[in-house]
Amino acid sequence: MTLAESNPRVAQAEIHRLLEEAEAGGASDGYAGKRGRTRFTEGMQLEIATEPEAQGGTWPVTMHNVSESGFAFRSRRSLDPGQTISVREFNADAPAVWLRARVRHRTRSLQGFLIGASFDIDGCEDDHAFEARSVPSIPARLPQPI
Repeated sequence: MTLAESNPRVAQAEIHRLLEEAEAGGASDGYAGKRGRTRFTEGMQLEIATEPEAQGGTWPVTMHNVSESGFAFRSRRSLDPGQTISVREFNADAPAVWLRARVRHRTRSLQGFLIGASFDIDGCEDDHAFEARSVPSIPARLPQPI
């Protein structure tokens, strides 16, 4: 497996390519004013790896959004905040470049988890990334009468 983190220029070029593809096929999110980087929403198919060499160490996920500093995706498998992962666009014909990332948050959803991760290029994570956190599921409650 060729990992992009061994070459920061290759990793940056791959992130740029993902952004261009997401921008062409998706839309920027409605929270652009409060974010440091514009996120583009796109349902691109990705492949995640925790242990690429191990049986079952990779699995398909669906991208939720992507920016220059990171991405979010929907997964049936849980990942722990702080965990290092590898990600690439899923392409059966021409495998894409693997990018290293660190899980920043995990939120339980109806179909699994919404997981956010920051790109880790050459071991230098984006300095705008938040501390790793797990967002707990909060059951909906009706307001209590006064």
